[in-house]
Amino acid sequence: MLKKSNSIYTSKLILFLGCRFVSTVSEQLLLFAIPLLIFQYTGEASKSGLAFLIEWLPAVLLLPFIGVLVDTYKEKKLYIIGDSLRALVSISGFLLLIYMPSQTFIILSVAASLFAILNSLNFVTLETTIGRNFDNNDIPRIQSLIQGLELSSQVMGPALASILVLFIKEMDFLIITGIAFAMTGFGVLGLPNKAKNLVVRETKSIKRVLGTIGDGFKFIAKNFFLRLLVLATMLINLVMGTVMALNPAVAQGVLGATSREYSLLAMFGGITGSIVVLLIPVFLKKSKSINNIGIASIVLLTLSGVILGIANQFYIYVIGYALLVCGIGIFNVFLRTERVKLIPKHHLGKSMGTIVFFNRLSLPLAGLITSTFTKITGPQEVILGVSIFWIIVNSTIFTYYFYNKRHAAQKDVLEL
Repeated sequence: MLKKSNSIYTSKLILFLGCRFVSTVSEQLLLFAIPLLIFQYTGEASKSGLAFLIEWLPAVLLLPFIGVLVDTYKEKKLYIIGDSLRALVSISGFLLLIYMPSQTFIILSVAASLFAILNSLNFVTLETTIGRNFDNNDIPRIQSLIQGLELSSQVMGPALASILVLFIKEMDFLIITGIAFAMTGFGVLGLPNKAKNLVVRETKSIKRVLGTIGDGFKFIAKNFFLRLLVLATMLINLVMGTVMALNPAVAQGVLGATSREYSLLAMFGGITGSIVVLLIPVFLKKSKSINNIGIASIVLLTLSGVILGIANQFYIYVIGYALLVCGIGIFNVFLRTERVKLIPKHHLGKSMGTIVFFNRLSLPLAGLITSTFTKITGPQEVILGVSIFWIIVNSTIFTYYFYNKRHAAQKDVLEL
């Protein structure tokens, strides 16, 4: 354990968090480069959607088993293996693109899929590392540092990309991320040497894992309000996934943005998202009800969907994307606040695993929708269509949610 309250600022901890920051920035570079390369090579929005489907489907299906890995093996080993594999995928992808340029789509799609799996492993491992390796008194400050680093990476990653594209090709980003991932594995040297970190936890069978997922599904199915929140979140992720899959096609194919201008899309979204995160506590103090947060997110998401679907200039599209990021950030605050009230602590683990599974299931579904419908119509029309569908269905869900929640609260008061 850490012996001093200020021990989180020691050089070892800085090494660990610094390496995680470099890792996250590298992920942002890949999120910029791979979709752009796929669209530049194919010139087809439908192929961008197909690549998005290939990227996310394995990661979503393997998500429950990633949790098993984290419960079974030491965090230090998982960091080293995960970062080493990401470095290998980066370098291998770069070399394959050089020697097999005709297979660019397959190479990048498979690489994106592997990155999605390994990035999920890194995310889950980091979440468990904090709770298992630091004292309870230090955890809030550690979490604050990590949240700050994640937000900073969402700005710095695209900003770095906008500079790099002036000097190198997008394909060369794979070399940079490969070197970065090879170095970030050494960050485990900054983890405290706690006894419980040296113990290999009990291995869970596939049958037991599936049983846990089933238990989580049953709990959600029995909870009316939780079902509504899960469905609403899935639909919001469907919109976000559709936009992510089609961003390169709209930005460059429709609106004529350059690679550098395209990097500003994610950077501006990251900046506005960070500002919103900082302002939410102030808004919460002034707001009388958490419901107002939910309503604000609906308004922003509705505006963003319409703007993204009809924008005829790139800067307008950037504004729409920024509103989307802000709306999702605000909705996440509402969602987490409501979810804590609905899930008992003894059901939290299995329920959250199932909820995350359903939430991310929307991402490959978004890839399937975009790859199918962009063969019939334009990418912006697909975004607009999905957004209109979301507006109609989610407005109904939230109206139903707030009405029944108010009715249930009034019933409880009368019973008292």
